[in-house]
Amino acid sequence: MFKDVPQREQYNGDAMARLHIVGAQGADGFTLVEVVLIVIILAILASIAVPNFGGAQEQLELDKVESQLVSDLRVLRQDAMGCGGSDLPYIDFQEDGQGWTVCGCGGSPCRDRGPYSGLDIDEAPENQIEFQYPDGSHNEEAPQHIKLSAEDGDAVVDLCVYPNSGSVNRNDDCQ
Repeated sequence: MFKDVPQREQYNGDAMARLHIVGAQGADGFTLVEVVLIVIILAILASIAVPNFGGAQEQLELDKVESQLVSDLRVLRQDAMGCGGSDLPYIDFQEDGQGWTVCGCGGSPCRDRGPYSGLDIDEAPENQIEFQYPDGSHNEEAPQHIKLSAEDGDAVVDLCVYPNSGSVNRNDDCQ
């Protein structure tokens, strides 16, 4: 009813002794050298993969901040179209490059966005961008370039806000 389970063979003085898998009949097993090589290869692969996951996390954070900024710009533009011309909505970038302030139409309360750790706003308009009634254009004559980057500089996002339309384009350096 019960079968004999093969035991590990004893090799006296043999450094390349083979380990037998318990319960497998006729299996040759793996040498200690083979097992060590597999562990080394897995360790090398893990050391390559771990830093790449860190870069992916930075890119996700930057994408989140970019989406918030684009959303704020588009909401302000839309808000300006229905504002009636008084207390126009605007966005103002903080001097430390860590966030921005959004102020809506008609004296509605301003909201601060940020600070965002690990983010730099490398390029932003010196003056606030104010969106105009009735077409949602902005107050500057030239397109406004906004450049976001991760602190390590690997991940970069360019945005451009065009003056006549007030439209916001991603991955555009206003050239």
